[in-house]
Amino acid sequence: LYWGGARWGKSYLGASWITMECLTKPWSAWLVWRSELKRLRQTTLVSFFEVFKAWWLTEKQYNYNKVDSVMKFYNGSTIYFVDLGWQPSDPNYDRLGSFGLTWLWIDEAQEVDATARDVLRARFSLLYGKDWYDWKTIPKALYTCNPWPWWIKKDFYVPHKEGWIPEDRVFVQSLVTDNPHIPDEYIE
Repeated sequence: LYWGGARWGKSYLGASWITMECLTKPWSAWLVWRSELKRLRQTTLVSFFEVFKAWWLTEKQYNYNKVDSVMKFYNGSTIYFVDLGWQPSDPNYDRLGSFGLTWLWIDEAQEVDATARDVLRARFSLLYGKDWYDWKTIPKALYTCNPWPWWIKKDFYVPHKEGWIPEDRVFVQSLVTDNPHIPDEYIE
């Protein structure tokens, strides 16, 4: 969990990590979620294009399908952009059941229900890459968020604060003073 305020680089970190993994692990599959697809496209997806520009990636290396909200890379890696908003017609998030994932990232995780998070973690695939690619990884989830209670506080903040966070979790807190480019007016 990467926990911090606005302009702390959470979305840029997520987009950078996913892009690096997609480029180095052919046929990997990512899910990038936020509670609303419209806001995901307006914010999180913009961070991906910022990373692509900074890394000199061109549309020869990736293709973004606006209709399906799917990004495919030249090497077969795929990123699915989906909303995790709660729907009365799907209280158990059954719509997530057919994904086979290598990793996932929930941006603004404080907006997402713990049930959705648990369903997503169950979608990790133990099949790494295709037979002709030699890479293996441990499935991972990245959660980025603003400070907020709910499952984030219970699962990450309190265990970190009390010194008993499980070994399979990491809590990274970013403070306003960690970013040297934030103007004093913003800090105030």
